[in-house]
Amino acid sequence: MSYDIVFVGGGAATTSGFNGFLQDRISRDIRTPIKVAIIEPHELIGLGTAWIERDLRMSTNMTKSTLAVYGTYNMETEGFDVHTLTPLFEDSVNSARATKSYVTRETVGERLDQYWQITHAVAKRLGVEIVHIKQRAHAVDKTEDGYRIRIKNHPTIKTKIVVASLGLLSVNRFPDLAGTPGYFGESWSPDEVLDAISPSHRVAVLGIGPTGIDWLIRLDGIGFEHAVIAASRSGEPPAVRPRVDPSVKMDPFTPASIAAKGRKAPLEPRDIELLIEGVFAQAQAKQADFENLRRRPGESVWDRFERSIRESGRQQPAFDALKMLDSMAPTIWKYASDDGRRIIREKWAPFHRLLSFAIPPHNAEYLADFVNGGKVDLKAGLVAPPIYQDGVYVLTFANGEQVEVDVIINATGSEGPIEQVNNQLVQQMLASKLIVPDRKYDGALMCAHTGQVMREDGSLQPGLFIAGGSLTKGATYMVNTLIGTSEQGLNVGRAVSRELLNLEAIAQRRRVASPQAQLPFIPAPKKKDRSGT
Repeated sequence: MSYDIVFVGGGAATTSGFNGFLQDRISRDIRTPIKVAIIEPHELIGLGTAWIERDLRMSTNMTKSTLAVYGTYNMETEGFDVHTLTPLFEDSVNSARATKSYVTRETVGERLDQYWQITHAVAKRLGVEIVHIKQRAHAVDKTEDGYRIRIKNHPTIKTKIVVASLGLLSVNRFPDLAGTPGYFGESWSPDEVLDAISPSHRVAVLGIGPTGIDWLIRLDGIGFEHAVIAASRSGEPPAVRPRVDPSVKMDPFTPASIAAKGRKAPLEPRDIELLIEGVFAQAQAKQADFENLRRRPGESVWDRFERSIRESGRQQPAFDALKMLDSMAPTIWKYASDDGRRIIREKWAPFHRLLSFAIPPHNAEYLADFVNGGKVDLKAGLVAPPIYQDGVYVLTFANGEQVEVDVIINATGSEGPIEQVNNQLVQQMLASKLIVPDRKYDGALMCAHTGQVMREDGSLQPGLFIAGGSLTKGATYMVNTLIGTSEQGLNVGRAVSRELLNLEAIAQRRRVASPQAQLPFIPAPKKKDRSGT
């Protein structure tokens, strides 16, 4: 089986990437028939693992204003052009009330499904055939004319271009436990976990950020005989995300103004510190009665940053200022110098994660109900890796308490180097040197704008791209967001379109230049029969 392009993974990044690919072909008026495969084990394309569980009652930490990036579309516009695929923001999404409302997984899933359906319809008009392969890819091999992809329970396929859209990947915090019964190091395979546990099992969920809370909600309906252990590595309960006040504006600090400055000269550490000072100064001027916005004697920019974010659950205006900075972070990263990126990584990124991984108020209420109802036992300060002995796991906490459990679910998140990612395909691509770790930023070496994979010597790996997810850390920013995934995916898709045209042009030149192509056709002489005629 051969395809022109293969997307490995079928989540939001693939949909955005495919959208960008189609946009580029529309702008060039290309309607040459091609075949595209999307390798995604779930029934629906566009949702991926994160949003496939649409029937769960859990809400996300995403607001309707964020979700608007996957808006509705107008197929009845003047003609069929690139704008057909541009999201149109609904009036209700832009209202102040909608800006502050969190949305459920069902809402996100429906919007992403809608986004894919319209993209699919446009693809058919352009002669792009899409084949959905409902399996998992476990290896990608380089060949002379492209790539070979090995898939579980499916014939091997060949392609010119591979786009790895693998999403957020769990980091294997406890490699010594790999393969032991009852340990689930991959938190993105809920069906596998739920099929393996019963009410009699003693279960521990390690990590109580958004992923950990998701797991507690999933497990709630099983009716365990014992309380589920929810263990925090930090020793602190999860931060609760306050609602953002849309009336707080931090003009003139916008991504556009930062980009304009960065185009003139890379942003150095002092530029970044001045920007942070400016945002806090504006926030303080508008909300002067809030103490945590004030700079204290002898306090550095970063000390105030840390103090403000840790107090922001009690002081709303500081949270608004920090969210404004957070929205600027990808643009600042893009235009920062090496020293600027170093200061972001060392000083800014840890606080960014606190914001990104805070849980929405309703999920905090779920956790409180579980704890107060005796369904969850919240433990703080896991001080050592779990130990597997005599058929059970032993967890040791900071207060000296030891707890035995039968099942461990690793929900500690995706922060860590890609060498520790708990994904067979990633490990195979690392071993074959198709992708190379970015030692500075924990992702894979790649071109920041196009997503094309880079070799160790800095040259580009022909036909191999990465869209969204854990592998893009450092190329885009330290933590992934849905908006960031959409923007990066669109850029990757456009680059993939150009790469396909480039590979086709190279192949055409080779055909023209081959000796066989230049020789005139000379019929073979007829054989004479024995009579000599």
